[in-house]
Amino acid sequence: MKTETCKDQVIDGVVQFGCGAPIVLALVVPEHPRKGVGRKRIPLNPTYDPACGIPPSHAITSRTLLICRPLDRGDTPAPHEDPALTHLATCPHRRRP
Repeated sequence: MKTETCKDQVIDGVVQFGCGAPIVLALVVPEHPRKGVGRKRIPLNPTYDPACGIPPSHAITSRTLLICRPLDRGDTPAPHEDPALTHLATCPHRRRP
């Protein structure tokens, strides 16, 4: 699994500062694809700790290809999947009030 770091980036003309934490970019495959909406990669924390108090936001279906699917509220990963949390939920520089 290739890890990168959370870097500064410009979103909608606003500079979002990165925290430098390790992340992995995973391809999101929606359960209900919509025509004209492409797949994209999102930053995930490399590991998921259930003790963090935040439920997983995604389920990794393939660790070798880094493919994941979003989880609905209250949904849990299947037995063959690994829980994951989007880095945007834990990044101290990207938290919203």
